[in-house]
Amino acid sequence: MIVLGEWRTDENGVLTPVLDCFLLGGSGKWLAVSFLIDSGAERTVLSPEILRDLDAPSQMSLDTLVGIGAASQVLTVSSRLRLQTVDGSEVIVNGPFFGLPQGREGELSILGRDVLGNFAAILDRPGRVIALLHGQHHYSIHEAA
Repeated sequence: MIVLGEWRTDENGVLTPVLDCFLLGGSGKWLAVSFLIDSGAERTVLSPEILRDLDAPSQMSLDTLVGIGAASQVLTVSSRLRLQTVDGSEVIVNGPFFGLPQGREGELSILGRDVLGNFAAILDRPGRVIALLHGQHHYSIHEAA
């Protein structure tokens, strides 16, 4: 299976790897979410805005996220992530995921290695390609002629 993302220019003019997918909300409806693909992040983290809109079951976690800047207390969120493949089928990744109870409005949620580790992830900025591969799909690197 192949799931495609895209390189988008953010508000600062920086080309950013993004994957659009869906999260299962507390009401049973799927919420469209754009994730920043972060291969250095250990966990998938939902932004405060998405956390509010999702209205999924959550509980305070004993975990703290540490990144650039201060540590942040997180919520553990019970949800499922739905990815669309190029052939129209769907891939479901079960949580739990982390959620930030507070932060800047408009921040993208982060897609981390807990999800990305299920795929061969291609983040090719010069070629403007983002592809998550699994199963029968694979890639190889060839020397240029």
